[in-house]
Amino acid sequence: WKNTTYSSYYPELKESDDSSTVAKIFDWLLVRIGRLLRAFVSLFFISGMTALLIRIAISCSAVMIYLCASWGIARQDANRARLIRWLLARSFPWLGFQTEMLRRGERSNKRLFCSYLSLLFIFYFLFGCLYFLWDYLVFGKSIPEGLNDSLYSTIGWIEFYILAFVRARTTIRFFARYCSIVIALFMIYVFS
Repeated sequence: WKNTTYSSYYPELKESDDSSTVAKIFDWLLVRIGRLLRAFVSLFFISGMTALLIRIAISCSAVMIYLCASWGIARQDANRARLIRWLLARSFPWLGFQTEMLRRGERSNKRLFCSYLSLLFIFYFLFGCLYFLWDYLVFGKSIPEGLNDSLYSTIGWIEFYILAFVRARTTIRFFARYCSIVIALFMIYVFS
């Protein structure tokens, strides 16, 4: 019988020098940090663009209210029409000021409304194009079907929730951090 050691049967269990162990640990750490950085950068871009689209959609939705109200103003008496225009101008200052200046100059609001609607459509199609870009950049490998849609819709719902309900100082401070950490951890899991 030959005297053999345990490590001769399993060559991967041979004792290795400390420099290769340190290099393996360093490589492992770099991979994990890279995944973490990729998750946070991806989350930043997806969340930022979703928030921008939501805010653009909300500011451009005032155009529809103005169009409906201006159609109704034409059927009112002068005092009521002035009150409705004043309320709309105070409710939506980014649009009310511009429409009042055009009205006082006796110019049509059609071009202003068309420009806001064009802005809304441009941002919507930009968001659609970025959706495909994110699929390629964020989820480069094969993933379960519908995972990307679920992630994008979840981020959209979180943005709507923050916009509508997050008002207190403590929730402003902590809610976004916790949501970001949870989504980043999920993305790290997906990247692994």
